[in-house]
This record gives sequence, C-alpha cells and structure tokens, in this order.
Amino acid sequence: MDIFMEQLVEKKSSGMDYFKKGVFIVAGLALAIALMTFAFVTRLYLFLIISLGVLYAIVVNLKNFDIEYEYIVTNRELDIDKIRGKKTRKRLITISLENTEFFGVYNEKNIGSVNATVMATDGTDFNQYLLITTHKKMGKIAIVFSPNPEFLEAVKKGMPINIVRGMRNID
Repeated sequence: MDIFMEQLVEKKSSGMDYFKKGVFIVAGLALAIALMTFAFVTRLYLFLIISLGVLYAIVVNLKNFDIEYEYIVTNRELDIDKIRGKKTRKRLITISLENTEFFGVYNEKNIGSVNATVMATDGTDFNQYLLITTHKKMGKIAIVFSPNPEFLEAVKKGMPINIVRGMRNID
C-alpha cells in the first residue's frame, strides 16, 4: 500500500528573528540615506538611483525572514524542505524511515551523540518530535519536527515495527 502525505508548517518568529529583521531594516535605511546624502552633496545622481535600489531590496528581502517547512512522506521516505518567503525552496534532508533508531517526543536529553541535527519545527515548544536515524552520507542524524496527528500516523507506517511498538510517549 502506497503512502503519501505532506504537511506545511509555518515557523513562528522568535525575539531573535525580530531583532535580525530590525537590524536588516536599520542597516539598509542607513545605507540608503548615506547614498542619498552623497548623491546630493556630489551631484552624482547615479547614487540616488542606487539608494532607491537599496530601498527596493529591503522590501523584497524582508519576505525571506518568513520561513515554512514542508514535510513529505512517500512510502518509507521522509523529505523535509525549507521554504523562504513562500517562493524559495531548499531540500534540507531526505531519509529512509526504515533506518529509524529512535522516535519520540522531543527532549534535548534524548538526542545524545549525533553527527548533525536538522531543526524543522514551528518554533514553539509544543508538539515537537525527535527522530534519530542513519543517513547514507551524513551518518547518524537527529531530526526535530512538528507533525500534526495525521502526518504522525503516516510517519509511523514507514518505520520498523520494533520502533513503533517501543513508542510509549507518542500516542
């Protein structure tokens, strides 16, 4: 039986995200004002056009601070993509659920020793799960994500039966 399910999770902005966005805006505005001032002082109006370009770049790039994660289960594979500004998509990882070593509610203590960690959560501390698996190229990795109950069931169907039976704190 084939399994296909996808879920889109929007990352909530944290205080650090707002800080980065503010620094980006202030730095961009400072550059634009400096270019405008230079354009009027030197009468080189090309810098005025460049400053307008900087302002346009600020507006366009502010959308890149909005992040979404898309989880896709296809049979026994889990793909996680990162989407910036609702238009730029990057594949973070593709794993085989058959290689799952641990799956449970996320707790920093559960991670242990891994080669890499993929954080693909909604930014809240609610409904976070940890999946530890072996990846072909990266070795032992930990994936932290925020699936809804339907997606969680689809993930379980692709895992080895001993992992699913061993889950006590999931249901």
